[in-house]
Amino acid sequence: MTPDLISKHIYVKDYPQHLLEGVFSCKFNDIIYCRFKIPLREGKFAYMEQALSGTSESHIVIADRHRLLSAWRNNPNSIVPELSRGDESAWRRDRKFHEAEKGFSHSAGNPVPLADPHCRFILERGLPVPALSFTNGITRTIWLLANGANRFPVHADNHRSAQLLQRSIGYRPACPLAVQALYFQYASAVLPRHLRYKAEPKQH
Repeated sequence: MTPDLISKHIYVKDYPQHLLEGVFSCKFNDIIYCRFKIPLREGKFAYMEQALSGTSESHIVIADRHRLLSAWRNNPNSIVPELSRGDESAWRRDRKFHEAEKGFSHSAGNPVPLADPHCRFILERGLPVPALSFTNGITRTIWLLANGANRFPVHADNHRSAQLLQRSIGYRPACPLAVQALYFQYASAVLPRHLRYKAEPKQH
């Protein structure tokens, strides 16, 4: 989101291990976002964002580079085996790599959405191993890998999916973040006053 579209922004200090940098609101609607700052090689950074909602079931999982690659390579039905089993040179040769290059080039001014991976466990030599696939975001993922990211956030549809992703590819010191919990924790600080009632958790 470009700076002229941001109504208010706060920095977040509570979740440094999750790469969460801040939460901000859009000037023209009541949507708020959290922004992630992802270290790359040579002291550079990439920026990604996730919309927050008080009704969302989504979670955010911080993926570990090596665990993600291992689980992706375990997938016997990968639609892009040249990428799941490839290296940096293979990733950079991908025909869509330039699209991610352009998307990430906007930096903090217009962060990139999170990828949507999914994980299941398959048997290999009689033992369960994680096998990773993607609904979308392969190109974003290989761009991060090619540029040296060791951990980065990914999107999970619900709590169960987040648990599977954490167990299989998650950065071990972190834990899944509930989008709804982040919304209720920070929305009242960034939403315009007349919209802050939406940031109050419903009482049951």
